[in-house]
Amino acid sequence: MDKTCVVFDDVSYQYAPSGQQSPAQTGAGALDGISLTVERGAFVVVIGHNGSGKSTLARHVNALLVPTSGRVLTAGIDTRDRTQLFTIRSQAGLVLQNPDAQMVAGVVADDVAFGPENLRCPPPEIAERVEEALGAVRMGEWRAANPAHLSGGQKQRVCIAGVLAMRPSILVLDEPGAMLDVRGRRGVQRVVKELNEAGITVVLVTHFMEEAAHAERVFVMDRGKIALQGSPREVFSHVEKLRALGLDAPFSVRLAYELTSRGLALPEAARPSELAAAVAGLLREKEAPGAFERAVVANPAPPANPEAPENPASPAAPASPAATAATVDAIVVEDVVFEYRSAGRRVRALDGLSLTVPRGSVTAVIGHTGSGKSTLLQLVAGLVPVQAGRVVVGGADLASKAARRRLHTRVGIVFQYPEQQLFARTVFDDVAFGPRNARLDEGEVEAGARAAMELMGLDFGRYASRSPFSLSGGERRRVALAGVVATNPEILVFDEPTAGLDPQGCKAALGLIEKLHARGKTIVVVSHSMDDVAQLADAVVVLNRGKAIMAGSPREVFARSEELRAVNLGQPLAMDFAERLRKEGLVLEAPPLGLPELADAIVARLAAENGGSHG
Repeated sequence: MDKTCVVFDDVSYQYAPSGQQSPAQTGAGALDGISLTVERGAFVVVIGHNGSGKSTLARHVNALLVPTSGRVLTAGIDTRDRTQLFTIRSQAGLVLQNPDAQMVAGVVADDVAFGPENLRCPPPEIAERVEEALGAVRMGEWRAANPAHLSGGQKQRVCIAGVLAMRPSILVLDEPGAMLDVRGRRGVQRVVKELNEAGITVVLVTHFMEEAAHAERVFVMDRGKIALQGSPREVFSHVEKLRALGLDAPFSVRLAYELTSRGLALPEAARPSELAAAVAGLLREKEAPGAFERAVVANPAPPANPEAPENPASPAAPASPAATAATVDAIVVEDVVFEYRSAGRRVRALDGLSLTVPRGSVTAVIGHTGSGKSTLLQLVAGLVPVQAGRVVVGGADLASKAARRRLHTRVGIVFQYPEQQLFARTVFDDVAFGPRNARLDEGEVEAGARAAMELMGLDFGRYASRSPFSLSGGERRRVALAGVVATNPEILVFDEPTAGLDPQGCKAALGLIEKLHARGKTIVVVSHSMDDVAQLADAVVVLNRGKAIMAGSPREVFARSEELRAVNLGQPLAMDFAERLRKEGLVLEAPPLGLPELADAIVARLAAENGGSHG
């Protein structure tokens, strides 16, 4: 029996000319002479920068695309044979990055049933498959809900369930965790691992390098070609080459590389547990027993109980929020309740929520999928009415419709995929839409659009007359951001600004936010990336079941690791690694927020224990 189940044989693919298929003109995402083999039952990961061809490759596995030249064999079938499409797509299930592109029904259970129905399964078996698939992604209680009322992460889990219900032999996942929180990603990873152990072949496209570290084989793509391939240990040993390709190695590999470059003898490619043990072998705890516990007692973190009344003195619930709104706070949310209807029942998205966002700050809002983050953003941007409680933005109470309308020039909201906000014929017209809507004269419109484009790194002369749809993904995202900032809003709200971006794209997005903050903007960021939050934020608010249960600086909030885990949230990778070191008997002085700080702390401990030398 042939062990191979997916074969790419010198495959090239070119997208059609502009106006026929996207992305056009740039050649982004095209394939150029790809040859690879995936064995039956394997777990392989494909990584690469945005536009490297990863998603194009994934779409070839189930014949959503067919080669311009060369051939693809899926389960032994040539994908160019259009008479075999039904068989190919029943064997290879594809989960796309954006769940809205896959939703087909108005009820969750019906959406999951769509695949088995097309396979002509009998009704009892369809029902069994639907329940099994929803249970696997922990969405059983939402079987009767309208997908339109779900959060982005919940929608993604429904899409995964829809593919699982078809019981494919090959599962292709294109960034399935891009919009999920820690719990959601772990749930998907658990399901994928169990399916792979049951014999299903898995092809995973991802930007999460920690996920790639668990694969059997990793393929690294660049400009439509395979740039690197091998086991995770082999591939991630090429740290500098990965960086040159706009990628990064997993955190533990980067940390080992950083420490090794400073003279420490450590393995360059290791799992976090292996590296922690190796570091602890060099740096053993020499402090008196109980020193770490005494430090915690000396700086206690306030208790967080999701069911307890809010503490009026805590950062999440100021004593008199309305009084401070006009002076130090850009946003005040006081005792807000918000409900919506789904499947004939009322769902409470916000339940007595209180929080503040200081003027000029970068405030991050974190919480598991369904905790109320997106609803909060819509309220702050005036997109939905305040049902109960009070929302004050820039000193204006949003109780009236007129007040919410006036927000459009004061608050700019950037959605998960800002490039989907584009609509105009030219870049200039798209960016100028906001200033024109504000009834500015044409001179002011052009000045505002020009300034916004230059701020986003878009040369006015080069880009103004181009179609936004002819640009690369990164350029389209910058055009969309320019359109938001062109009205010069006081407050900018970002919903998952790095979702779906490669490491290089993430750095660029975070850099743009930092640039806007440096110009005096108040920034609110919703993110599932704790590392992004640690890098960007001055303050962090944690939501759970529609309430603010914790607030403080990133260092204060992330130090409360047990409480965060209790609400299905994690820590920045550096703090997580520091906890691994503590369990190995090595205690660092302060919990580090990022890799450089962690490396400095480790080297400092080594120097202290060896009398100032670590060579």
